[in-house]
Amino acid sequence: MMVDVTKFKHKKQISLQYVSQCNILGVSEAGDIYIEEYYDKAHVAQYHMTLSGDVLAIVDEEYGKTNITPFTLANPLQQPHHPLEHSLNYTGLRFRGMREADKVAEWVKPIPMLGKMPLMQKLNLGVPPMMLMGIAESRVLSETQLSDRLSLICRRVRLLIALSEIKIDEVGLPYNYETQIIHVLHTFDNETEVYPPLHQALKQFPDVSNPTDCLFTHGYLIVADSGYDEAASTVHIYHLDD
Repeated sequence: MMVDVTKFKHKKQISLQYVSQCNILGVSEAGDIYIEEYYDKAHVAQYHMTLSGDVLAIVDEEYGKTNITPFTLANPLQQPHHPLEHSLNYTGLRFRGMREADKVAEWVKPIPMLGKMPLMQKLNLGVPPMMLMGIAESRVLSETQLSDRLSLICRRVRLLIALSEIKIDEVGLPYNYETQIIHVLHTFDNETEVYPPLHQALKQFPDVSNPTDCLFTHGYLIVADSGYDEAASTVHIYHLDD
């Protein structure tokens, strides 16, 4: 049986404290959610919350000022799946470099023009369509099963953008392409390996900006939305309505 993702209703958005990497530690049989933030490259905060979005407890190192005792997690605990291998995983190009020397035309995964134009509009990329050359990297960070056949995946994608002129980086090296990272939460058919193109994938869960972890349990979808720029991390809770 396939799941209609349009029936996921956004129930709660819980703001966390830091611009951080945010992950789901797990969900107990009773519906207790445990979340972890890793911030400032060295410090940790943990959150205990409910499926209704109530935060029950927080432990926080406060930039190293406080020694914390991490939560004792419930047992059994349903935890996210972070696959080491996936058919959508691809790494082929550097973050920036010279197109000819790096053989960009051979390595980049092209995006069809019909998908490129709405993607550029969605991301507000102010470059000509031909300058968006394709996908330099794709990595599935987290995967959760909705049914025997259908999954939801948190996916990191690096888009490769050609530059109109050669630039010099901070260590004096030239480059005429660079890459832009986006994160997207979208469906994946495990039987056919069919998934939506990026411009459509970005519309499936528009409330989420930077998804890095996901877990479907108890009829609820929990999404860890990591911080970026000056935006703090958040946790989104959806319910699969009948």
